[in-house]
Amino acid sequence: MLFKSTTLVATLLAAASVTSAQLRVVRPSRDIWWVAESTNVMEWSCRESQQEQFTILIGKEGDVIPPLPIFAIQNNFQCSIEVTQDKANQVPGDNYLIYFANIINNTDVYAISEPFEIRPLGSAYPAETTRGASPSASGGANAPGASDGATGNKNAALSLSGSSMGLATGLIGLVSAAAAAML
Repeated sequence: MLFKSTTLVATLLAAASVTSAQLRVVRPSRDIWWVAESTNVMEWSCRESQQEQFTILIGKEGDVIPPLPIFAIQNNFQCSIEVTQDKANQVPGDNYLIYFANIINNTDVYAISEPFEIRPLGSAYPAETTRGASPSASGGANAPGASDGATGNKNAALSLSGSSMGLATGLIGLVSAAAAAML
């Protein structure tokens, strides 16, 4: 019985660590679009992932043309990056996707964004939104239109990410309860 209990606890802990270590594209998303021929911001869950580097590509959902590279090698620790029009100059439209992939094999995809829209030049950027409920902030210092909230600095990116953290915390709580019940 003790062997089964230990195995169960180890399995649940492993599942919790994998769940909390997923790379996610936070921005752009369905609600956070880009503006064509402009500087846009890309943001990801850098603190929740063990992935050190990846390639960033852009494509359209259901398109026969393979995704095009934006950044050949991107370091995960940055958490966000500005994408200038010389890096990604797609025409306005919807159903665009950002792919984070293996730097050697682009078909080994680590994360895909939600489908998002690229609006025409001159369109307003979306109002800032926060995601998740964790007080741990992540972001870069050069996000256009973003505010750090504390000082009102419009040149700072701040996002709250907690959905994966909440899931991991829930799994750890489940493991704790299972371990306590077995004792």
